[in-house]
Amino acid sequence: MVASSISVAHSPARLVVEARDLRTIEIRQFFPLPETASTTTEYLTDMYFFFPAGFGPVTDTLSNRDFYKRSQVYMRMHSPDLKLQELYDLNSPDNPATILRRKLPLLLTKEAPSGDALTALAQLLGAEVADAVDVKLRFLKRSIRSANIHNLQLTTLESELTSFCADLLSTLNALRRIRLKALAHGAVVHEELRSALYFCAEYLGAVTDEALAELATALDRSDGLRDGTGLLTQMRLEVARTAERVNGWRIDQGLLVPWRADHELFTYRMGLLKKELQQSLYVNTRGGKRDPFVRNTAAMIAAGLAATWATLAQLPLWTGAWATEEGLLFLGVAVGAYILKDRIKEWVRQALAVRWTPWDEDRKVLGDALAQVELGAFHGRAKERFHLLNEEEIPQEIKEIRSRERTVSGLTIENENVIHYARMMSFQQANGNPVPPRYGVQQRFRFNLADFLARLDDPVESVRYFDSRTGRFKRKEMPRVYHINLVVSQSEGAENKRKNSKFRLVVNQKQVLRVEAVEDL
Repeated sequence: MVASSISVAHSPARLVVEARDLRTIEIRQFFPLPETASTTTEYLTDMYFFFPAGFGPVTDTLSNRDFYKRSQVYMRMHSPDLKLQELYDLNSPDNPATILRRKLPLLLTKEAPSGDALTALAQLLGAEVADAVDVKLRFLKRSIRSANIHNLQLTTLESELTSFCADLLSTLNALRRIRLKALAHGAVVHEELRSALYFCAEYLGAVTDEALAELATALDRSDGLRDGTGLLTQMRLEVARTAERVNGWRIDQGLLVPWRADHELFTYRMGLLKKELQQSLYVNTRGGKRDPFVRNTAAMIAAGLAATWATLAQLPLWTGAWATEEGLLFLGVAVGAYILKDRIKEWVRQALAVRWTPWDEDRKVLGDALAQVELGAFHGRAKERFHLLNEEEIPQEIKEIRSRERTVSGLTIENENVIHYARMMSFQQANGNPVPPRYGVQQRFRFNLADFLARLDDPVESVRYFDSRTGRFKRKEMPRVYHINLVVSQSEGAENKRKNSKFRLVVNQKQVLRVEAVEDL
């Protein structure tokens, strides 16, 4: 059961599915951690990918190993409740900047904190600010798309946008104060901390600049905000003024700006800085010892049975009468048995492995990133399983969800290939070192669809038709798309509370065009 201090909005029911790049989808979840040492929290996620017949025979080309090569799972520490207003408030107790600011004077004492601990705090600050900016930006862009002169959202939207611009500037100024205080301690400041704060400033300057550019683009494309009062123009000018001040801040700090930097170097550097800021937050996983033992045992038993089969089939040949008609028959049986030996070995190995180990991977989770900065630690397990399902193996509840809200109603579902991926997470506190309630684990599951998309037909189809408006026959290039349906089923805790969500991945031969949220149950 999730602790009451955790907002329900940030339970695993809060699910985000989106295209990370042209051919990769990302499924994000946030897992709150237990508040007491005696509590274990468990989260089970089942993902069902429905591939239509146009993708070809998935079952013939996708093995367990292939699936895990195409998919990646990242877990890192995160606090989704932290807002920008808290992240620039240097007196807020949950702000990593506040903790860092309080620890800097200790560098002059015998209780001086380690360089790794302070560096982790700086990296944590940068990662949390970037996440908070992204969350607010998404909200504003949705509001801009939905706002129009016929509703009462315009004034509220202007206020939200103005506050966001002010928060961005306040956050950058708070970061500048932290950097100045660190530099004021001179030689006692660890070189790693100075570099981390510089990288943090450089990356967040770029994140802020890009966020403002996206806001400006969204405003320029919004016809619904043109109400004749000049409100759209005022918001556009506010974004431009803020961007100008951000650029001045970056130049004053000696940071790169894209309009006077080598473009290739700039994008390469920003990619490295993002990884640098987030690496201290990644949750460490390592393989359990039980799984290899079981797998090796199953392999040895399978090999023994296969060898026994092949040997028994050759017993009649030991009489030496292989040249007779009956001997030739036994010779053929022996050759066939030898050919089947490897298949028998694999079948037995898989059957035993599935029976003894229902999970493909079983890994320990070590959440000690925050322990470096005296913010607690936890441990747990992460188990995952991949399986190709036939129609009889699909749970009835999932079939019903798949059949609802169809793009073309009335059609029957035929010849779909179904991939089932399950992941079980369990967490416990480290004894005597609890994690603050606002922090938890964010999981990012990424699945690369490049090999699947390559099998599809060309993304453009030439269609000939008669246009009644002009009385002429015409030909037009129209997009050819395919739909991958995704059903995600999440359960939480011993009470097995289940939440189902359905998404539609609209793709063509080249890329994932968009992700549509179809149903949330």
